[in-house]
Amino acid sequence: MAFVRETTDKRALAAAAVEVQNLQKPELLGEVIARLDELELLSDPKRLPWFNGRLLSEHIKKAEGIEVVRALRVVWARPSLTRTTFKAVQETLASADPAVRRMAARLVPDAVKHAALEAAEGEKTLSARLEVETDPAVKGELEAVLGEVRRNRQPAEVPALVEASPEPAPVTP
Repeated sequence: MAFVRETTDKRALAAAAVEVQNLQKPELLGEVIARLDELELLSDPKRLPWFNGRLLSEHIKKAEGIEVVRALRVVWARPSLTRTTFKAVQETLASADPAVRRMAARLVPDAVKHAALEAAEGEKTLSARLEVETDPAVKGELEAVLGEVRRNRQPAEVPALVEASPEPAPVTP
């Protein structure tokens, strides 16, 4: 871990991040992700190293404060991770920290997209959280994300309605 703390080489840090995950210890991910954030690798999905979804999920469950936000940023940068991490992410929706709740809410559309969550379930989860949310910034984020989930859900339902209609459309002269 000393190498992770001291290196300024982004490629070396990315390689070390993968090697640390090979140890299968989620408690080590916090320090690795923090260092990736310091070198601004969390904001660049192309330079972000590979992450083990199961290990990241375990880290999210145990992390607190800024560590959770950073871990959620990893999932945000790599939406495919939502499939394996969303159960842990869903638990953070009730967090006391508004930043964590906002970040978790932003991941719901990705969870729907990557089949970690059904669209109706995502809508239900966000609606329930919206009813009890008191922070205006989080409330606004929840409303925006809920709107996105609903928009993405509607096009899938429209073809089903068109196929269900046995009558031909009337033709006007």
